[in-house]
Amino acid sequence: KLLGWARFQSFMAKFNLPGLDAERLPEFSRFLDTGTEVSVEGSILPVTFQHFGPMHSKSDSVLLLPESRVAFTGDLLFIGIAPVMWAGPAKAWIAALDKLLGMTGADWLFVPGHGPVTDAEGVRSVRRFMEYVDHGVSEACVDLPLSDEASDEACGERVLE
Repeated sequence: KLLGWARFQSFMAKFNLPGLDAERLPEFSRFLDTGTEVSVEGSILPVTFQHFGPMHSKSDSVLLLPESRVAFTGDLLFIGIAPVMWAGPAKAWIAALDKLLGMTGADWLFVPGHGPVTDAEGVRSVRRFMEYVDHGVSEACVDLPLSDEASDEACGERVLE
């Protein structure tokens, strides 16, 4: 689901934003589940929401416009720059890109969260990068246990050496 007001406040509380007027922020009145079709006012184009889970952030999601063959991918796609992976492993990102490619086609355009509009080859390029990252991290940290915060820190230090 999209971030609700309480989740948004919780997330934003981690940032130091003293000038932010919380009273001026909009409330979320509707929540979308994966697969929800959304009618856009004044448009006959159906929009489908797809939640992929944590990768770049805690709630990476995509909006698909099947009739116009356009996907708004948010932070699932970084084109021309290396993505920041704050919330999920590269394997999850690879799986999400595979699913996105399976839901779309070669004639689709993808509007990334970072970088220029791209095509399916751009999505495959990000996928190849994530495979490279996954392989490198897996090799560097093969001896460390999974799901251990201290091991995550040790792995990060190894990868950055």
